[in-house]
Amino acid sequence: MKYLLTSQGLRTRSIRQALETLVGKSAEEISVAIINEAHAVEDGDKRWNIAEIANTAKVLGGEVDLVNLLALDKSQIFSRVNACDVIFAVGGNTDYLRSVYLKSGFDEVLSQLGEDKVYVGSSAGSMVLGIRLPNNARSVLYNDQEIFGTESYLELFDFSFVPHMDGDSFFNCRREIVMENLSTFEPLTYCLTDDQALSVEDGKVTFVGGTPLVIQTGKVISETSLE
Repeated sequence: MKYLLTSQGLRTRSIRQALETLVGKSAEEISVAIINEAHAVEDGDKRWNIAEIANTAKVLGGEVDLVNLLALDKSQIFSRVNACDVIFAVGGNTDYLRSVYLKSGFDEVLSQLGEDKVYVGSSAGSMVLGIRLPNNARSVLYNDQEIFGTESYLELFDFSFVPHMDGDSFFNCRREIVMENLSTFEPLTYCLTDDQALSVEDGKVTFVGGTPLVIQTGKVISETSLE
């Protein structure tokens, strides 16, 4: 598979262009299967969730399917997502999303899809593919408390993903706070603003929207810069 790991979906032209490159089609032709499970256990206003799905439907002109993982069996899930060019996993609670992937067998479905299929993650939808952040860091950065029996994520990648840097949604996602809370965390960690993304093809990671803050064990590998 190919991957586009975003902090907040297809919100910029450069991220949309990166998706077109991965799929090999124009945005107007791309069909998408939307996975919208991670929001279910979160309290509060869900306009952000509605807005993200609406934006995805707006910028991608092909068929838009909503695939409820808990309502379908694995063969049905495979058929529905395999019929689309792109799988788009919306954000929310990452630990809960991981539990749904496990319960529904979606993690197995992902391993059965072809090399040309493109997975787009937004926030939790991206985080769930990598290495899970420590509990204390998750609690500070994203106010996550309940873990839903989750001990690890899919670990399709040997790195971690920190979305929403310097944004308005999570005020602790600032360089100094992130560095402090991940000072002993060994995996390479990509910290992205909402206008940045990682494009992953054949194991190669390419930055979209500028170079993110990349850290490892309390050390800066690269600094954030805008194109």
